Amino acid sequence: MLKIDPRVLRTQKLIEDAFLELLNEKTLQTVTVGEITTRAMINRATFYDHFVDKYALFDHIVRKTFQETIRQHGLEPTCPFSQENLGRLIEATGNYFVYLNSQCPPAERQFRPIAEGQIQVILYEYLQNWVKEEPQDNLQASFLSWSIFGTFLQQIGNGQAPDVTAITNTIQELAAKVLYSES
Repeated sequence: MLKIDPRVLRTQKLIEDAFLELLNEKTLQTVTVGEITTRAMINRATFYDHFVDKYALFDHIVRKTFQETIRQHGLEPTCPFSQENLGRLIEATGNYFVYLNSQCPPAERQFRPIAEGQIQVILYEYLQNWVKEEPQDNLQASFLSWSIFGTFLQQIGNGQAPDVTAITNTIQELAAKVLYSES
């Protein structure tokens, strides 16, 4: 395993923390790299050593926080497939959508596709790790990831606070029919 220099990790954490603090004060669109570097007490070159721009930083933070949410639900990328683990993944996704919606004011909704793209990619990665190498299994992973993602996206888009537990149970039942049906 490649060991990352602790200084790199500290600097990245400073950048992330500064960015999150600024997002509590301003919109993503109005935050500048200069403000991030001032708050993090680093120079611009150091920022650009870590991230291409503030949108890449935003993308990184969404990916990291969604993965942390999944871990908080007891899952690691190496966990084997089971109905219980699928339920945990669905529930983590629903809870993250609720969190994201609470953190993303209406004026910032144009940036939601960045976050949603990361959610979709991570969901697919987990599901793809759980299926075999058969082409139809990758199709199943794609079908399930879009089903989970789309269901929560629609609920949030309708302005409803989703009942994460009820949706998790429904998706699990439907997924069982897809995964365990006799073809």
